[in-house]
Amino acid sequence: MRKHFFILLSLLTITIGLFAQQGNNPFELPGRVVPAEEANPGTNDQPTSLPAENPFELKTDSVIESNSETLNPNANNPFEVQTESLSTPDTNSPVKVEANDQNPFEVKTPTFSSPTKTTVKPAQKSAPTTTEPLSGKFKLWMTIVLVTLLTLLVNLYKSALGKVYRSFLNDNFLKMVHRDYGTVTMIPYLIFYAFSLILIGIFLFVVLNHYQISFFSSPTIDLLACVGAIFAIFIVKHLVLQILGAIFPISKAIEQYSFTIIIFGIIIGLLLLPASLLIIYAPPNLTNTLIYGTFILIGLVYLYRILRSLFIGVKYISLHKFHFFVYLCTIEIAPLLVLIKMATAT
Repeated sequence: MRKHFFILLSLLTITIGLFAQQGNNPFELPGRVVPAEEANPGTNDQPTSLPAENPFELKTDSVIESNSETLNPNANNPFEVQTESLSTPDTNSPVKVEANDQNPFEVKTPTFSSPTKTTVKPAQKSAPTTTEPLSGKFKLWMTIVLVTLLTLLVNLYKSALGKVYRSFLNDNFLKMVHRDYGTVTMIPYLIFYAFSLILIGIFLFVVLNHYQISFFSSPTIDLLACVGAIFAIFIVKHLVLQILGAIFPISKAIEQYSFTIIIFGIIIGLLLLPASLLIIYAPPNLTNTLIYGTFILIGLVYLYRILRSLFIGVKYISLHKFHFFVYLCTIEIAPLLVLIKMATAT
C-alpha cells in the first residue's frame, strides 16, 4: 500500500509540473522581445508581436519638440525661483530695475524718494517802502517854490525878520519885542514861523529820501506827511505850554518861553533852507557830510535855546525840580528823539 501511495504521489507531482509549464508564471518578469529588424537587420519584416508591458517599469513620457522651439526644463519645477530676463539698461537713461515680485522669500528694499524741503520764511517785519531818488523836475519845482516864498516874505516883512535876528542874539531885546507885540504885530512872526516849520519838514523829507525811506508811494505825499508831522509836534508843544500857564501861576514866563520857541524855530528853518538845497544837489560823496554837519548845527542852536530858556525859568526850577524834569523829557527831548528815529530808520 505504501508503495502504491508514493507512486501515485509522484505521478501527481509530474502532472502538476507539466500543467504549470504550459501556463503563465505571474512572478516571472517578461523579457524584452528584440524586434526582427534588430535580430535580422537585413530583413524588412515587421514584428508580429509586441512585447508585454512590465507593470513594475516606470513610464516616462518623452516630449519631442521642433528645432525652432527651446526646451524649458524648469517649467514644471514648483520650487524653482523663476527670474525674469531683464534687458540691459542703457547707461545714458536712468532705468530703475525693480525686484522680482514672484519670489515670496525675497526681501524687498523700499525705495524712498528724496523729500522736498519746504522752507518756512520767517515773518518779516513791516519795513518802510523804499523809493527812488527825487527826479530833476521835482527838485527844480521845489527849489523855485521855496526861493519864491522866501523872497516874498523877506520883502513884505523885512523889519520883522531883523527883529527876529536881534532877538536870537540878545535876550533883553527878545523880552522887549515880546512885551510890545500884540495881535497885529504878531502876524509876521507867525507867518515866518509857519514857513520855518515847512522848511524843517522839507529837510526831514530830504534826509529820509536820501536814505531811501518812504512811507507812501508818492514823494509828494511823503513831503506832506513830513511837514504835517513837524506842525503837529510844535502845535502840541505850544498847547501844553498854554495849559501849564493856565493851571499854574506862571503864565508870563510860559508866554515868554513860547515866544522864544517861535524865534528859534524861525532861525532853524531859515538855516535849513540852504542845507536842504545843498543836500538835494550835492554829489553823493558829500551828502552824508552835509547831513551830519546840519544835525550838528541844529544841535548847537537847540542847546543855545535851552540855555536861554533856563534864564526864564531859573526861579521856578529851583522850587519845582521834578516838574521841570518831567517837562524836559516829555516836551523837549521826546519830540527830538522821534525826529531822529524817523530820520535814521532803516
